Amino acid sequence: MSGYIGPIPVPQGIQNKESFTATAAQTTFNTNGYTDGAFISVYLNGVRLVNGTDYTATNGSDVVLASAANTGDVLDFESFNSFSLASQQFENITTKNPTHEDTDGGRESAISFQGEQSGGEISTLAAIQASHDGTADDQKGDLIFKTNDGSDNNAPTEAMRIQSDQKIGIGTDTPDPDYTFTVSGAIPATITTTSTATTATYGGLAVKRETNTNGNGTGIAFVLEDAGDVSTEYSYIGGLIESNTAGSEDGGMILATTLNNTRTERMRIDSSGNVGINTSSPLSTLQVRDSGSSNGSFRVGGNGAALGLELRYDQSGYTTSIIQANPTYTNSNQLLKIRCDGDLNTDQLVLTGGNAVLMGTSTVQGQGHSFTFGSGYPQYNIVSGATSSLQVVQFRNPNGKIGTIVMDGSNTAYNTSSDYRLKENVETLSGAITRVKALKPKRFSWIADEEDSATVDGFLAHEAATVVPEAVTGTKDEVEVWADGDELPDGVSVGDNKLDDDGNTIPEIQGIDQSKIVPLLTAALQEAIAKIETLESENTAIKARLDALEAE
Repeated sequence: MSGYIGPIPVPQGIQNKESFTATAAQTTFNTNGYTDGAFISVYLNGVRLVNGTDYTATNGSDVVLASAANTGDVLDFESFNSFSLASQQFENITTKNPTHEDTDGGRESAISFQGEQSGGEISTLAAIQASHDGTADDQKGDLIFKTNDGSDNNAPTEAMRIQSDQKIGIGTDTPDPDYTFTVSGAIPATITTTSTATTATYGGLAVKRETNTNGNGTGIAFVLEDAGDVSTEYSYIGGLIESNTAGSEDGGMILATTLNNTRTERMRIDSSGNVGINTSSPLSTLQVRDSGSSNGSFRVGGNGAALGLELRYDQSGYTTSIIQANPTYTNSNQLLKIRCDGDLNTDQLVLTGGNAVLMGTSTVQGQGHSFTFGSGYPQYNIVSGATSSLQVVQFRNPNGKIGTIVMDGSNTAYNTSSDYRLKENVETLSGAITRVKALKPKRFSWIADEEDSATVDGFLAHEAATVVPEAVTGTKDEVEVWADGDELPDGVSVGDNKLDDDGNTIPEIQGIDQSKIVPLLTAALQEAIAKIETLESENTAIKARLDALEAE
């Protein structure tokens, strides 16, 4: 049976009704057809069934019950088929469900948007549907938007829902009740904003709060569920009002995390561009405070001309400045000071205007340079307050201590490791005289010392390397080459020779540690002494024999 819905014979909708009497355990009922399973009503013995729960209708013709009917049960089927009107204009269109009901999702009324495919097939592209929100006898309604992703046949899938409480869900039919807007779907759910502005105005996503009170703000909260499935804010990015003066507004930004279920500010960028970590009032370009208290602080930039970098610790009423730069030369003898005992009048380390490094004193003892070497003065002063033996320098690597410099009341010893416990395959050195004879000591002057061309004694490194290779570093005629990790100029590859400004190769200078020749010299001397002692013994015996002959 078919009939028009509406008072005039211009179809506002076409209602079809069919009735079936069930056989024993019947589940599938074949109807005359429907275009969308959402636009049908099914009753069993006068009780309306719920689509998707009590039955399914997906193939355009069959209604399949979730539970089998009994013999003689009556199944009534109603469908509301679509129609098309060409070039019509309406001021208002009202669609209405045909039955009385207060079920959640009931009272559904919809508009479908169809298209004809190249082969003449009719496809449902999208739909807009309204339905009741809840089970009470009230007027609450949801608005549902559906789209077809190409695999939905003629039953588009819900894409967005606006609930009766104005909560909006995209990709979900159950928006979070605590939030206005819920996006669900494949991770990550993405929101994209674009701007077509051609001016310097920034486009993007605007988050607004109706407030103009200094200190207030708005932002984006990152919400996850806790162990009790309760939606909880775990972190937050927000902007705030520093000054609301019209025409000269100031604003800042904060980053916050949740600690013990309380939003806690972790970083702030104020309107002047200062950045504070664990402080809401940064005093310099960058200030980092101890997260456990308000005591520890690291500052870069400073709020005064005499401060470039500072580590600060406030405790018991005093301030300790750990590193302080003094570019304004408040004290002409102090460029950089390090303090660490709480006494602002005691400097533990000072870099002076003469590039001297002082430790534990503010008085320069002699002239000196650190890292930058001049002429006419000692290059580096290590001063001990005691005259007893003291290790002033240790040389270490992953194997442990490998050398020291030791001072006492009158002497300095430069020591390399030589403990027998570090050595194996120990043998007596022999043939030392032959090796010493192979050494080629020379006299020469240094090219760099043309004005002071004194002749000195020494060795040519590559010649000494043939006899005592452990005393020599580098390779004869080696030049500098570009290596992995270097910033390569255009057209240069790793392994290419480095060139100076004149296009010449740069020598990789050989070096020699002449102290490593001492063991060979010692062994040669011992061999010579042994030979001398043998000759002396033989001479003594010969002299005794001569004396005996003369006495006869």
